[in-house]
Amino acid sequence: MHLGKGTCFGERSFLTGEPIAKDVHVSETFTMLLVMNERDFVSLPTSLFDLFHEKLTELQLRTHPVMQDIDETRKKEVQQAFKIRKFESCTIVQEGQVGSYFYIVKQGTCCVLKKKRRHGKKNKGAPTQLYDQFICDLKVNDIFGEGALLNEEGTLCNATVVARGEVACYVMDKVHFRKYFSKTKYFMNQMEARVLAKRGVSINHCDTYDFEKWSLVLR
Repeated sequence: MHLGKGTCFGERSFLTGEPIAKDVHVSETFTMLLVMNERDFVSLPTSLFDLFHEKLTELQLRTHPVMQDIDETRKKEVQQAFKIRKFESCTIVQEGQVGSYFYIVKQGTCCVLKKKRRHGKKNKGAPTQLYDQFICDLKVNDIFGEGALLNEEGTLCNATVVARGEVACYVMDKVHFRKYFSKTKYFMNQMEARVLAKRGVSINHCDTYDFEKWSLVLR
């Protein structure tokens, strides 16, 4: 893509703390840029800073892979169904509870934990102990919570997701998620992947899903 006169770039890293994700190259012999360092950027008037946040939110959702099958005329409507929620060092989703929301990580890092059984070796009659096994970290733009919403009503979450420090997520309730996403190719592929992963079948045809990460969760 080309950035023309009046467009800006670099603000996302300041707003979210993410590493810079793309290279920007000068395509013309003479190019003039107005440059601002991070200290001055975060000192901008609140109204202007909020405007950057609003534009970033719109761009982040509009370009997210889950939106790839949504018609352009409906993307604004879908974006408005998301709410931003903030969490700090707490459990966001609890394994074994009924799923009610779909999440996209907007900022920060979450860890995924799954209950495992530890059987006593010495005493056969000893009660089975449960412990939390670390599965993976979820970072900006990773998703979670969709598994319990894609299946039949009352499906339980199959893992716990915990916020590592301060985390912000785009959150959509079950009703809107099923209205907009349940029949999209992106999530239909995930449904198929989950079934096959449970059966131990290798998948190669869908590149929009982290099978290695989530096959661990499904075991």
